Amino acid sequence: DDEREAIAAAYDLAGYGAEVVPGLVETLTAEAEMTRRNAAYALSAIGAPAVDALIDTLGHDQADTRTDAATTLGDIAVAATDALPALITASRDPHEDVRKAAAEALGIIGQSSPEVVPALIDAVGDEHAGVRTAAVFALCRLGPHAAEAVAALEGVLDDDNRYIRGDALHALQRIDTPLAKDTLIKHLMPARWCPITTPESTF
Repeated sequence: DDEREAIAAAYDLAGYGAEVVPGLVETLTAEAEMTRRNAAYALSAIGAPAVDALIDTLGHDQADTRTDAATTLGDIAVAATDALPALITASRDPHEDVRKAAAEALGIIGQSSPEVVPALIDAVGDEHAGVRTAAVFALCRLGPHAAEAVAALEGVLDDDNRYIRGDALHALQRIDTPLAKDTLIKHLMPARWCPITTPESTF
């Protein structure tokens, strides 16, 4: 129940490495969110030896557990490269929290892997704003590797969510191809017309 003790225990457990991975993965199914979070901390600290078990956990029947597995793989980062195919599959999960966590992880683990771009393009069109936000930010991380995503990013430049719009502009800037630049300029040109200028308020 003591958060400090629980976190300290999680990192102490991580020092045991692969031998505690099965128990920690099982703890990802706990009812208490804090318990699951601390198990995820330990697994991310263990790193590569936990990747295979976390890949298997992406197929768990509980959405919270699948979400935690995807998030933890993202925390492990490039050491979890073997998880990319499973995370691409998870980006199409029925539950939006799993899709969001998978998109975030793809943007971290796959920063130099164009293979993740089609999945992120699909996620940019997701009905849930959280998934779209994660996907657009992931494409920001990929920069030039996300060149094929320009059309998808253009499609969200008028999204209802201001963060999605802003991150899409940033992604186009980072992609930095002629098409990305043209798309960016075309969208920004109307910004010179001030939306609050009226006959009553001309300055």
